[in-house]
Amino acid sequence: MKNNKIFNAIILLIGIAAIVLGIMCFASNKGYTVSFETYGGDAYTGIQNAAARTASNIARSNELNALGFGGILVIAGLVMLAFGISGFVGNKANYVSKPAAEVETQAKAPFEVQSALVQSADVAPSDEETSVQ
Repeated sequence: MKNNKIFNAIILLIGIAAIVLGIMCFASNKGYTVSFETYGGDAYTGIQNAAARTASNIARSNELNALGFGGILVIAGLVMLAFGISGFVGNKANYVSKPAAEVETQAKAPFEVQSALVQSADVAPSDEETSVQ
């Protein structure tokens, strides 16, 4: 019982941390793009435009990565919160809802079945079963 509460508390803390990290992914700086420029020489224009295209591609990639990882972290955090909270609420509900008599009969049932099987195995075989033809 005590270990179960500790496990649920750890799951809650990890869930909260995952949500916070997911929000930080959404809010982080993803970089910026560089505008295209034209210069008098063709080589400078080509180099600058290639660098601008690369910066734009990296900024877009960072946005997609932040969206993906942030979404996964937030969803995983919410799932962990749900499991952690249901663990605390579920423990109380299970102990309160079942009457003692019902729990006692449920605990005896497997032993009754087992003892019936053992009694049927203890019966000696009849003469007809042991005779050789």
